[in-house]
Order: sequence, then structure tokens, then C-alpha cells
Amino acid sequence: MLLVLAGSLGWSAMARVAAADRSVKRWGDVRTVLVTARDVDAGVRLGTDDLTTRALPVALIPASALSRKETVIGRVGRIGLTRGQAIVPGQLSAPRQSAGSTRIGANRRGIAVPTGATRPALAPGDRVDLIAASRPGDVGADAASRVVADNVEVVDVHEQSVTIAVEEANVTQVAAAIVSSTVVVALRGS
Repeated sequence: MLLVLAGSLGWSAMARVAAADRSVKRWGDVRTVLVTARDVDAGVRLGTDDLTTRALPVALIPASALSRKETVIGRVGRIGLTRGQAIVPGQLSAPRQSAGSTRIGANRRGIAVPTGATRPALAPGDRVDLIAASRPGDVGADAASRVVADNVEVVDVHEQSVTIAVEEANVTQVAAAIVSSTVVVALRGS
């Protein structure tokens, strides 16, 4: 009886594999490409655990889909990638590009703002205001605190600083405030 059951299960498994093969062949030729092994958020550096290969019908994959892990490992996703998604070059940062640089965008510059140990808990994607606070002993116009950048995006967070994306037109104003004032990072609500 066990032998009959085992044979039946084996035949059933072989039949399912054959049906899957026929299904794939209906789509035409297949090509082995890199796909994500799990969902990966934008800004995450890809590692070996994030990638796998899969044979997919050529008709269903982008022509530029990548196939070698070594061309992808260490690069950063510019967009969120879903599990099983074929990977193409435009979805990834340039080799050796920092995770923060993929979030800066056109016409903006990344500026590191020293924060010391006192800053709100921040994460990439948060929105903040930068306030240039007067220093003790400042007088006149220098004694007034002012907002030097409002509603700017956090692109990277470090132990003693935060990198923000600032519009090109405001870069010199923010840089001058960092050099001449104490700049406070204020987290905005959503």
C-alpha cells in the first residue's frame, strides 16, 4: 500500500512539473535573469541575500534585464523593488554611488548638517526645517534665529550629522548658516 501511495505521489509531482514546463514553453524561449529574492526598499544597498535568478519567458522580461549578481551587489535601489522583479540598470545607482545620493534628485544638492548627539530621531525620507539659531553674544541682526531651509528631505543619517537635500538656489545660504550659526534640525509632522 505504501509503495502504491509513494508511486502515486511521485507521478503527481512529475505531472505538475511537466505542466509548469509546458506553461512556460507556451510563452516562448526563456532566459535566466536576476530577480529580487524579497521586497527591497528604495535607498537600500543590494546584497547577495536580496538577489536570486529565475528562468523567465523572454516575452515577459525587459530586454536590459541583468543576469550576473556581481554587476548588482553593492549598488543601491533608486526605487522600491518587489519580490520576483527582474532587475534592470535604471533601477539601480551607479556603482560605488552612496545610498543618500540616489535620493537627492535633480537640481538639489546634499549638505551634511552637524547635529552632535542632540537631534530628533531621523530616517531617510523624513522632512525637516533647518533653523539658524543665534549664538550667545550675538547682537543686532545676528541675534535673531531664522529658518534657512524649510521642508527639506533627509537623505542620510549619521551619528553626528544628517545629510539633507537642498534646492540648488539655497545651497550657499544653508552653507553660510552652518558656518556662522548653530543650525538646529527640526522634524516636521506628516
